Parts: sequence; C-alpha cells; structure tokens
Amino acid sequence: MAENNQENFWAAGSVGQSPNTEDSSPSIPEPPHEVRIRTMQSDIESMVASGGSGPRFKSVKVATVRPVQTEETNGPAGGIKKNSFLIPLITLIAIGAIGAGAFLFYNILPPPGGSTGAPATIQKQDQAGQPAQQQTGANQSVTAAGSTIHQSFFKKSADKTLVLVIRSTAQSSFDLQTYSQKLLGILPSTSTGGFFEVNAEDEKGNNYEAIQLLNYADVALLDPAYLFAHFNTDATMFVYKDKNGSWPGYILQLKPTENWLFLKDDVAKIEQSSQVPGFFLTSPGNADTNGFKDITLSGQPARELTFSSPGAAFVYGWYNGYLIMSASESGFNEAISRL
Repeated sequence: MAENNQENFWAAGSVGQSPNTEDSSPSIPEPPHEVRIRTMQSDIESMVASGGSGPRFKSVKVATVRPVQTEETNGPAGGIKKNSFLIPLITLIAIGAIGAGAFLFYNILPPPGGSTGAPATIQKQDQAGQPAQQQTGANQSVTAAGSTIHQSFFKKSADKTLVLVIRSTAQSSFDLQTYSQKLLGILPSTSTGGFFEVNAEDEKGNNYEAIQLLNYADVALLDPAYLFAHFNTDATMFVYKDKNGSWPGYILQLKPTENWLFLKDDVAKIEQSSQVPGFFLTSPGNADTNGFKDITLSGQPARELTFSSPGAAFVYGWYNGYLIMSASESGFNEAISRL
C-alpha cells in the first residue's frame, strides 16, 4: 500500500518539484514568473514616459501612375485615340475634294448653252496697249463678245433681222456714236413701221451675250450675277417702230431648272432701278408719278411705267419662261405674238 501512495504523489507533483526522501510533508510551489509582451500601446507609453512625444499623423499625397496609351495600345482606349485623329483628317480631305470638284464643274466644264463661264469683262486693248474705249450713253467700255452661238427665240420671224456691229476699236465715225445712235442708224428709214430683230456682234462675228449687251446698252436693270445664275447667256433683241418712234426690247430665257414664280419678287427690283429712263433710244419725257401699275397684255399679266412722250411706256412681264422687257406696249404685244 505504501508503494502505491508513493506513485500517486509523483503523479500529482508540480513541475520542478522532486520528491524529498527525508521530509515527507508536501512542498509549496514557487509563484510563476511575470511575462511582459510589447505592444504598440506599450511602446507609445514608454516613449512618452522617457520625455518623447507621442505619434503624430501627417497627410501624404500619393501620385497615381496611369498607363501611357499609344497607337499600338490594344482595346477601346487605343482605338478611340486613333479615330479622334483620323476622323477630322478624313473630313478635311473629303471637303477639299468636293470643293475641287465643284470648281472644275463650274469653271472648266462648259455649261449648257455653249458658254465657257462667266461673261467676259476683260477689255480689248488698242494698238497703244491701252483699254479701248467706246463712247456710249454712259461712256462705257466695250467688252469682248462671248462665245455663245445666238439662236433667235422667235418662232415667227421678225419683219427683218438687222446686225449691229460693236467694234472694240473705232474704225469710222459710226463707231464713235452712242449705242442709241448706232441702233437708230441701222433701222430702215420706212414710215410704215415694222418689227425688227437685232443681232449684236463684234468685228469678228462673235455674238454678244445677254449680260454684255445689257451692260453695253447701259440697261442692266438687274444684278449681272443674278442674271447669270438664273437665265441663259443668249438673248433676243428687237426694235418695234411705229409713228411715235422706235422702241427697243430684250427677251431673256430662264434656265430649264428655274421657275418664274420663284423669281418674280427678285425681278420686281427692276422697278427700283434708276436706269429705266435710259432704256429708251430717245428721251421718254417724265415718268408717271404713280409709278408702276398692273396691266394685262396679250392675255398676260405685266407691269408698266408710262412716260409723258406719246407711246413711251416701259413694260416687263413673263411668257412661257421668257422675261420680256419693252419700251412700248405695242412692242411687248408683238414680241409675245412671235414667241
């Protein structure tokens, strides 16, 4: 039994204790040693206790590094950068191509009617190298005739067709006359009157285009650029002669794509022109103070400004795509009857 008690004592004994063979009374275990663990809080307290200061917080900016995009970068970012450069470039190239095409079409290719471009305004030079001057009602310079091949608008021929030669240099006393004097000079000296078509040409037989003829006669009642944009380059000129005098007239033809209904308001600016009295070959007298009025001639609406001289009346109106301007009502009616 004593041997068993001894084994139980060793089993229940504390670490570090050894059996005392001399004293059988139990021994008191020593207290455990203190174990200290360092923490952040303990370090802070130690620093403060030794005279240091506690931790302080400081803001620090951290730069963000972004990947550099290049034209070789794959994915949407690279594609967007490349397109943002190419789209404006392609747009500029396309605009330039369209502009070049329009320039070639309107300035190099001949438009319908045979004209090669805008009416010629370059003056021919005389032998001394100076621009040749032709004395007209407005002391206007003679311009080179156009290349349009003249074709009369009349389906029923005039009583006679006359040719008015307008030379770039004076070769006789006839060339020194005014436009009105030249036109009156080529009319037949008949007392019975008549209806005459007049073709204006230079000394080489080139036909004068509509704008050139109106400018030379000093009766450009509308802006030349407007006429060139909406009317054909060819024109038909006539003179109606009766007991009261000789009354000139001009017929302009709309381009096939134009409609007179859309142009009538612009053409009505004729009424504001100060050149209307110069439309006559001789003085028409005083204009009616009431101005232009609506009339009907040959069943067509027209506008008329009468003057004090017998038979003198400036009339303009439309007929089947033609703009007719005449210095008398009778001349206007006669022109419509032959179109």
